[in-house]
Amino acid sequence: MGAWRGNEVASFLRFKDATIYCFEPNEFNFKHLKDRWKGNERVICFQAACASFDGESELNEASLTGNDSLLQISSNSATGLKLVKVHKIKTVKLDSVKELQGKKIDLLWADTQGYEREVLSGATELLKQTKALFLEVYKTNLDYVGGVAQDELTSFLKERNFYLTAEGIDKKNIGGNALYLKNDTKTRAFQHDVYERRIKNSLKDVAMRKKLLKSRVIQKLVTFMPIRAKTLIKRVVFKLSR
Repeated sequence: MGAWRGNEVASFLRFKDATIYCFEPNEFNFKHLKDRWKGNERVICFQAACASFDGESELNEASLTGNDSLLQISSNSATGLKLVKVHKIKTVKLDSVKELQGKKIDLLWADTQGYEREVLSGATELLKQTKALFLEVYKTNLDYVGGVAQDELTSFLKERNFYLTAEGIDKKNIGGNALYLKNDTKTRAFQHDVYERRIKNSLKDVAMRKKLLKSRVIQKLVTFMPIRAKTLIKRVVFKLSR
């Protein structure tokens, strides 16, 4: 939910049996999303906002793309967001989406600028079939009016058998993202030894990519190449080093 232009979809497609359902209400961003993933049967796109009701609402387009919300943008936005335009858009409850009915959901991802509780209120049945939630959260929402605070959201989810597993909050302690798991779902991913190993492997990958890109062969190849070719080589190096 709040798929924008589908930047995360590529990561999900690495799981060969995954089907990704994307919801994006902004017409301009939805066109990018659909064009980007057209022809891929595992990516299903809906031009709609998820809410606690089926019908219509107003989408507040923000001056920074990817930050639109059904919540009003604060006149004193901490990050300087401004209202660009108000759009009439379609809203759907996740429980009403026939393509999701009866599905087991491994991950439900919502990036809706503080509207997450309303989104999840329309997913009463779907949450029973969901293992994990990755949500945008705010300690204090200084950009939008009426957004849910993380403490409220955590209490809401606790009543629905989800527990807070991990969070990443910005240095100003305003907001970030949080992972919630169903009570009967366990993970070692965030234990100290596992976390350290992941960091070391990530740093090792970065160092290897830099080494490859700085090699004499690569440097000579890219000297007289057009920008598109250089970009392609960098992408190939990135894939080879993974």
